[in-house]
Amino acid sequence: MRTLAILLLAGAFASTSSAQPGMDAPIPGFGVAAVDEEVPVTPDTPFWIASVTKTFVGLTLLILEGRGVVDLDARLDAVPDFPDFCKWLTSSPLVLGRELDCGGPITVRTVLTHTSNRDPGYFFSYNPILFSRLSRDLEWTVNDSTGIEGGMNELARQIEARILAPAGMTRSVASQWDRTKMGVVYDMARGCGVEEDPWVLRPQPK
Repeated sequence: MRTLAILLLAGAFASTSSAQPGMDAPIPGFGVAAVDEEVPVTPDTPFWIASVTKTFVGLTLLILEGRGVVDLDARLDAVPDFPDFCKWLTSSPLVLGRELDCGGPITVRTVLTHTSNRDPGYFFSYNPILFSRLSRDLEWTVNDSTGIEGGMNELARQIEARILAPAGMTRSVASQWDRTKMGVVYDMARGCGVEEDPWVLRPQPK
């Protein structure tokens, strides 16, 4: 093949940090975290976890629901800019906008469970774009604002406070804007692929 598109994180195949039974030390990492600089992967190397983030988002919102901060059955169209967003999504060629009723009961719960398309609450239809709206919904619920860019937003603060900090996850970060963990962001493995033989670095997630 002239072009080999490999979507991976550098060194991901061999970065193993869990200790085997009977072993006191973690297994060393293999590969490189930055191909262009040949930075080795170690058990302490942070990786972007992409959609695994949804697990942290869901758990955080469930914790907040238990504390009375979030109503899982609250409709997302209560956020001022949601109607325009939904109109854009349903009129776009993206499959994620199909069978999405902007006037229907699209709630935090249906978005979390990916059951907002078709008959809300009943049919599973994976929708990562709609899922990404949960950060704006929480921002509006807590701070009466929808501005989440360029700073540590409410969802990131809550993930840090409710999950990462209590679990002692000092080498995990919920936002690249967390000034207390800039070293973690700096150390993250950089994604790469292969195109026409040389390694090609992928843009860092934002």
